[in-house]
Amino acid sequence: MPAQSVPESGIMPRDSAALRDLIAVVRPRVIVEFGSWEGRSAITFLLEARSLGLESRIVCVDTWLGSAEHWQSLFPDGTEWSFERLKVRNGEPQVLETFWQTIQSYGFIIETSIVRASTGHAAPFLKQSGIKPELVYVDADHSFWAVLEDLRLARSLIRDGGVVAGDDFGWTQVHLAIAWSALRG
Repeated sequence: MPAQSVPESGIMPRDSAALRDLIAVVRPRVIVEFGSWEGRSAITFLLEARSLGLESRIVCVDTWLGSAEHWQSLFPDGTEWSFERLKVRNGEPQVLETFWQTIQSYGFIIETSIVRASTGHAAPFLKQSGIKPELVYVDADHSFWAVLEDLRLARSLIRDGGVVAGDDFGWTQVHLAIAWSALRG
């Protein structure tokens, strides 16, 4: 990925050949991302699409409230999973503000839509709205049952011939849910 200046939000795209390859191979017009947080993966998807001349758009699904890892301060300050990344003001996380600053700083406001809800609430809404993505990227709640449900929901949305992909395979709960889902078909 070429060097870029740091945007106002301070959030850089996720430096991932795998994410770029997903766009190059799938060539999606519509992407749905379960778990968007600060927008790093969304920006990577859209930058790669732009570089390939694709007119892709993304629907980002998240509560922007953080996870148990954030709220329990399980990771050191300064890391992606630290409590400080929530930017809590009056008891309310401000991560959605960071997300929009990131999206805007890369010029992707028009290509980006959000559904501020859990994946379980958002998926039926997306389906009812006629959203049929070629790519669903799963990176929301990392617990076993949540990942299993997100995979089920992603498969219910995906256009025929589309791809469900995800992140954090190294997390034990994610790994187990993917294995369980594969065994059950």
